[in-house]
Amino acid sequence: MESPKTNRRRAVAPRVAAGPVLTLAAIAAIEIIDRLVIVIPNPAVLYLTAVIFAAYYSGLLSALVSAGLTLLYAAVFFSDPGHLFHYAPDNLMRVLVLAISTPATALMVGLLQRRNERIYALQVERDRADAANRVKSEFVANMSHELRTPLNGILGFTELLERRYFGDLNPKQLDYVSNIRLAAGHQLALVNDLLDLAKIESGRMDLDEDQILVREELQASLRLIEERARAARLTLAVEAPAGVVLQADRRRVRQIMINLLSNAVKFTPYGGRVTVRTAAKLGEGLQLTVANSGPAMSDADIERVLKPYEQADSMVAPNHEGTGLGLPISKHLAELHGGSMNITSRKGEGTTITVRFPPRRVLAA
Repeated sequence: MESPKTNRRRAVAPRVAAGPVLTLAAIAAIEIIDRLVIVIPNPAVLYLTAVIFAAYYSGLLSALVSAGLTLLYAAVFFSDPGHLFHYAPDNLMRVLVLAISTPATALMVGLLQRRNERIYALQVERDRADAANRVKSEFVANMSHELRTPLNGILGFTELLERRYFGDLNPKQLDYVSNIRLAAGHQLALVNDLLDLAKIESGRMDLDEDQILVREELQASLRLIEERARAARLTLAVEAPAGVVLQADRRRVRQIMINLLSNAVKFTPYGGRVTVRTAAKLGEGLQLTVANSGPAMSDADIERVLKPYEQADSMVAPNHEGTGLGLPISKHLAELHGGSMNITSRKGEGTTITVRFPPRRVLAA
């Protein structure tokens, strides 16, 4: 079976040959007309027309071959009668002009055509990639929905069992039910991340905006990670002034906070420190900063963790679970609010993630 590359070469070959063939046909037509119909004093325009067509239709190589053929014919055509390659001064000037303009025209048109072909090929590949990405996003969204339904059922039934609605459980049974609930909750969180990413990539995520108190949202988010921080003997330092009101999507802002806090707790070594700060001024916007005392990341690691499904190098994040979606989703959510998210990391100082919301979203500070 022939390869696609061989097939492409066979398809291109007739086009490459078409330019020189057309040029020879034009030369023959000029010669016949000049001898039998009417004298052609300066066929340069016809030469250039043939070369331009060859460059446009057949490509650069074909155009250069056509230019060579037309120059050879011009050298003969403008020769003095009976003296090949001897020229009167005006004919010599014509030959010199053609010797410069014909290859230049072939080169210019051929390069422009090659550039157009590359642009067209890139556009085709981009359209294919966009179509594939849409299909992927729709598939992920559909599958995520199908997975969320049974997971929500598992969570609901395990919570009923934990609350002993159907009778008492012995300690071992209660422990198993608790593990099932935690595992199902973890899987549901991963599915929700996939669904959020699919919505973001397809441009279908909308904001349900409301006026939210930043400090209260931060305290609610901190309660979800306090137990993990306590287990790792981490020091949580929080600096969040009261009275800051943000116009934003409450659920998405809390999602950003939880992602950043979970990430900080996950990558801070035992006995380390996590510092959370919020700063807001009317006319300047809101800045949320989460810093940890964990190992520093390289510039390559920072670039990597902001891409979906990517994680930092194993030396930076050893033996940690996760899909690598938390930070990319947080970055997209911040940008959806008109803000930004950036990461800085220095050896000996740890890593700091800063999310900024624009001034128009700060209603009170």
